[in-house]
Amino acid sequence: MRASLFILPLAATLAAGPVLAQDLSGFYLGGDLGGFDTEFDGSGDEAEGTAYGVHGGYRYGFSPKLFAEGEVFYSVLDGETDNDAVEFENYYGLSVGLGYYFTPEVYSTAFVGAAQVETDSDANGSSTDDGTIYGVQVGYDLTPVDSLAVRYSRIDVEADDIDDFDTDVFALRYSRRF
Repeated sequence: MRASLFILPLAATLAAGPVLAQDLSGFYLGGDLGGFDTEFDGSGDEAEGTAYGVHGGYRYGFSPKLFAEGEVFYSVLDGETDNDAVEFENYYGLSVGLGYYFTPEVYSTAFVGAAQVETDSDANGSSTDDGTIYGVQVGYDLTPVDSLAVRYSRIDVEADDIDDFDTDVFALRYSRRF
């Protein structure tokens, strides 16, 4: 009788383990809203504005805590330089990241990738320039499939028609995994 009092709860716990374990692998889609700040390398001009967009990707879980992601993104940039000489249109690209769950709900991700930024300047018209994007995010799983994250991204751009520039984007992101 005493053995069954010990074995029954142990067996129930072991049987429930795989059901309660979080499956990290799968596709996800979401949206983000935030702001951006840009500094030009040569002229010292600055720009700021609103950033909002969509993202989607695939997350692969190596373990219950460690995962990798591949993501495509597109964001509208609504802002211009202080002197109104350059207007920011949007940025888009691809990134890969590595993430870790600190608790069953709280995670962090570091990422790097390639981005293109579209601008419109008074002197040179519309331009699309290549850049490198990298950053970090901290997220919280509201449910097993819904999450909110705060994300910081930095885009270093080597521009063809205007001075090189660096853009910092801070955003609140919602994602739903499938």
